[in-house]
Amino acid sequence: MGVIAEAIEKVSNALTTKPQEVIDGEKFYASALEAQKPFHRIWFQNIAHLLGQQYLEWNEQTNWLFVPDKPNYRVRLVINLILPIVRTEIAKLLKSNPSFTGVPANSDDESKSSARMASRLFESKYYEEFFQRKLYKLAMWRFSCGSAFMGALWDAQAGEVMTIEKTGPDGQPILGPDGKPVTMEIPVGEEVFDVSSPFETLLEPGAPEDFEEHRRVMRVKMMRIDDIEDKWGVIVPKEDFRENLSFYLRIKSFVDVAGTSRLNNEALNIDGMALVKEFCGLPTKKYPKGRHFIYANGVVIEPDGPLKYYRSGKIALPLAKFDDLTFPGRLYGGSMIEQLSPINVSFNRLNSAGIEDVNRLGRPKILSPKDALDEESWT
Repeated sequence: MGVIAEAIEKVSNALTTKPQEVIDGEKFYASALEAQKPFHRIWFQNIAHLLGQQYLEWNEQTNWLFVPDKPNYRVRLVINLILPIVRTEIAKLLKSNPSFTGVPANSDDESKSSARMASRLFESKYYEEFFQRKLYKLAMWRFSCGSAFMGALWDAQAGEVMTIEKTGPDGQPILGPDGKPVTMEIPVGEEVFDVSSPFETLLEPGAPEDFEEHRRVMRVKMMRIDDIEDKWGVIVPKEDFRENLSFYLRIKSFVDVAGTSRLNNEALNIDGMALVKEFCGLPTKKYPKGRHFIYANGVVIEPDGPLKYYRSGKIALPLAKFDDLTFPGRLYGGSMIEQLSPINVSFNRLNSAGIEDVNRLGRPKILSPKDALDEESWT
């Protein structure tokens, strides 16, 4: 009993030494990831079928796709009906750029002029932020996995740089060796729009399908530790990516999938990286101004503070959710690929069977040396 009590005490001490942001964030991360895992198989299979990899099968033991072995005579013909359908849907969705119209508050000339200026500012922001590319990426994730997310976040390290003079405790400028005031550069910050895949967005377990009713969300992104230090000025140790994090890595092996997951550091070049987790929560009794913090590998990057994002004058989650298909009670949306895949797979198997029959039965071998024919060849 003494050994067990000592172990429990060590675990308790380890938890208490962690920052509160990491403790609360990891609790949410673990529960939200567990609720998301059943969707991973659907998303991976959808992406594989979209890319024309329609003969992959799922291994329940490794939780990953693989290419099953086949006899020499087996044909695996692929006529990809899914890709052109998805491309057509994206083209219809993005066939024209949106138009922006500012509405004047009243009939005054000044108000009308402000409305025209607002329309031009919106249009300028659309092209400045390369929104057409973001919308294409958003549509691709939406149609392939069923859900995609657009975030509007405040990046304090972005924007123009402002030069100010350093001051001492007395409020006077600090002078350098040359007798001139010492200056420092501070970014003014700006709003940044970002598209997140469903793999990178963890929703609250048990929440309804209507995202407007969600109260907590976590964005998860892989970043190099050098980039983390450059952006936030915080040193984060590199993370040891094990199987529980492989869902964020396996997507990369679809490009040249060869039947194995190939999830080692050399194949995917993930050495020196960490998982950055950003938590956002709406106001509660304990946190009346909401919660927002960022951490990576047990290190707090941005401490716990109020959620400074507003929509229509109210604190809101800085994300918007776009679903392809919505099903009652389903946390993430559904994709039309889920409905098309069985038809496309059956179509390819029937065509392959016809070619196999022609190859095996057409122009059979009449004369051949003894033991020269394959045992499965027809004569």
